[in-house]
Amino acid sequence: MPPRLTAQTSTRDLLILFDAYVHGDVDRRGFLRKAQRFAKAGVTSAGLLAALSPNFAAGQQVRPDDARLRTEWITVPSPAGYGSIRGYRPAPRRRAPRGCRWCW
Repeated sequence: MPPRLTAQTSTRDLLILFDAYVHGDVDRRGFLRKAQRFAKAGVTSAGLLAALSPNFAAGQQVRPDDARLRTEWITVPSPAGYGSIRGYRPAPRRRAPRGCRWCW
């Protein structure tokens, strides 16, 4: 994976272009075409996109035994009768609002 670009290592124009891509003002092909002018020394525009894009899998994780959470596995039937789905349901360990159907 290419090194992460920051505001200090990339130009302002590249960050503005990436912001336009993220918010849907520029499509992927348009971003790659316009980012070519920032590609230097063997770095491609696709490499710039990979370096600027967030890695959501590296986000902060909460420990499974965190005392602030209640967790459970639930099974929810399909309203149309097409079976059911199993889901993991975490929730804060605080008082739920009165009448909340989805809270503990």
